[in-house]
Amino acid sequence: MKFFAQLILFLVYVSDIFAENTTTDSHSTTSVNQACSIVVLGKKTKQNFDSLFNNGATKMVRIKFNFQNSSGGVFSDLANTDIFLPLSWTKTKGSEGRGLLLLKEELISLPFSALNYGVESLAVSIAESPPNCIVTQNLDVTHLQTVLRDLVLGNLDLSNKEESPEGQRVCNQHIRNNGNGVAEFFYVCCYRNDEGRMICSELSEDLWLTVFFHVMIVINVIVVLYSPLLVPERWYREKYVNVVYKHKLKEQIKLRILKSAKLPKEVNVSSKSTIKLSDIDAEPGMPKFQNIIADLREDQVYKLNISQLMFKMKADRLVPANHVPVGVFKTLYDTIIRCEVRKRYAVKECCDSNMFGIFKPCRKTVKWHECLQKFMLVCFLPLLAAPWIIRLYFYYIYEDTQRTQKSVASESRNLDPDYPGNLLAYFNPVHGIFVFCYAILAIDILLFGVLQKKVAERSRYVIRRCFRDMRGMNRSQAFGYCLFTLLIPILSANK
Repeated sequence: MKFFAQLILFLVYVSDIFAENTTTDSHSTTSVNQACSIVVLGKKTKQNFDSLFNNGATKMVRIKFNFQNSSGGVFSDLANTDIFLPLSWTKTKGSEGRGLLLLKEELISLPFSALNYGVESLAVSIAESPPNCIVTQNLDVTHLQTVLRDLVLGNLDLSNKEESPEGQRVCNQHIRNNGNGVAEFFYVCCYRNDEGRMICSELSEDLWLTVFFHVMIVINVIVVLYSPLLVPERWYREKYVNVVYKHKLKEQIKLRILKSAKLPKEVNVSSKSTIKLSDIDAEPGMPKFQNIIADLREDQVYKLNISQLMFKMKADRLVPANHVPVGVFKTLYDTIIRCEVRKRYAVKECCDSNMFGIFKPCRKTVKWHECLQKFMLVCFLPLLAAPWIIRLYFYYIYEDTQRTQKSVASESRNLDPDYPGNLLAYFNPVHGIFVFCYAILAIDILLFGVLQKKVAERSRYVIRRCFRDMRGMNRSQAFGYCLFTLLIPILSANK
């Protein structure tokens, strides 16, 4: 009886060993080899992880493993597996943490993003024990992934085989063919049930996340359609651009005018002033006066009585009653950028002098203040490229590494990179398409700067008129026209 009791105890002990070292995994079924293990370096590494993950505000902790004595050959067969980044893992709390994994990586990585709240990162140094045991024991990257999964699930403790708390998951990113030769990246999340078995499944969207993503698409479409409304009204509304003052005269001004295609000498009429019709047509702010002149007959004298004068001036030249036109930044802007310093008595003579002295190249006199104004304009132009420069910064700091990794992983498996849904996310900021667009904008700015004042003013008038007409358009009619345009292919097919 004693022999049979010892035999039963031995079988129970063996069964416990197998129960500890064998997991049920719907995605990977590799068993952990106890002879080769992973050791976490650093005395406070586990303590730091526990303090981060146990914080009540933490939703997820992203762990980046770093091998100190890495066996380079362990990653040689990575292209033959569906593992994307075997050394990058995420441990989440509840559905909120897992939902963040379905968003774009750069949205979580941005330091000022609200989505970054509750997301912690931790770099963990690990080593093989004994050194190079993964290669010497002919273990592959799938085995390494299984060990790291158990390590993260046990809070950086391989001996921890307890049941995972409610809602906690360990997730790792994988890659596969979507059926059309395009790489598709997805997360596989695992947890340990009450029986000690490992349960893994693909992370997918739930109902609320699906609704959220569809709402974001609708918002993007609305922003594109109504983006002209984002332009401040002060830039194009008539009441903000031009202000008209009416002044009634005590006595009428009587004028005699003559419209003729001949020179004043040929008409034999004495005149104090001559106005060219081309100058009147080039002035966009006097339509009523233009209509009156257009209705006059040529070579006939008309008497014109003026009882009221109307002054039109730009609204930005008016100073509101509660505005104090003095300030540090305004003073610096007027003094340096607009070169108002030239009006000071101490430097007026110097600023108005010729910068070439007695020499006049091409019979041209260039004053010092004119040179300073052009120089400040050149210094001010880079501010126009600030959005692109900021975009370059965030791309190469937060996005370039991940995109490069995904591109390399796709090419190693003979797959095409996936299309994220928009060109801004698909191409990098220095792609030829964007550079061409930036070049067009730069050329437009330069042309607008070298155009004559009247032509530039006419261009501004046309642009402002377009915005005013667009704002005054009936929105229901515009929506009906867009709907009719979208239905044209269906109507053509029915015919």
